[in-house]
Amino acid sequence: MRLQLSRDAAGALHSVGRARALGPDPAVWRAVSAPTPHPGPSGGHKQSARGVWALAEAAAQRAGADEALLFDAAGRLVEGARSNLVFLDAEGRLCTPPLERGAVAGIALEVIGEELPELRHRDLSRCGLFAAPGVAAINSVRGARALASLDGRALGPEGEPLAQRLEAALDRGARRVSSRGAAGRGDWARRSGGRRR
Repeated sequence: MRLQLSRDAAGALHSVGRARALGPDPAVWRAVSAPTPHPGPSGGHKQSARGVWALAEAAAQRAGADEALLFDAAGRLVEGARSNLVFLDAEGRLCTPPLERGAVAGIALEVIGEELPELRHRDLSRCGLFAAPGVAAINSVRGARALASLDGRALGPEGEPLAQRLEAALDRGARRVSSRGAAGRGDWARRSGGRRR
C-alpha cells in the first residue's frame, strides 16, 4: 500500500491510498547504476520530489535489473532506489554507507543495526564496490537480497551468505517486535515515522 498525503490550494489535507503488487522477487538481484547522482541529505526520510529515484527505477526496469544503485556526485555509494545497502569490507567487517550521504534511514537498516551492532558506517566508491567481498540490499518488505552484479559486472562472491546473515537478523528483529505484542515485519510500518525501507 502506498499512502500519499497532499494539501489542496485551500490547505485541506487529502490522502490517497493505492495497493501495489510487489512484482518478481528473486533471491539474488542484479543492479545498474542510476543515471543521475543522488541529490544528497534529506534528514533520513523519503523525499516527496522522487524524480531521481523514479529515473533510477526506470533504468533498472529497462535493463532487466532488480535494483538501481545511487552514487553521490563524488562517486560514493549512497543507497538503492528501493533499498539500503550493506557490504563487507576487505577485512570482512559489516558496513553500510553513512546516512549523512543522504540515504533513507530505513526500518530494515535500523533493525540490522540493532541486531548486528558491529555494523559500521563507511564510504564506498564504485571501484570499492567491485572490490567488496559481498554486497546486499535490504528492505523491510522484501528482506535481504544478495547483489550479484552492477552494470553487468560481477560483484563479490560473498553476497549470498551476507544476505542470509542479514535475513536471519531481520527475522530475529521481527520476532523481538512480535514478542512485544506487535505483528513483526508487518508492524514495522507503524514504527517507521515516514520511512518504509
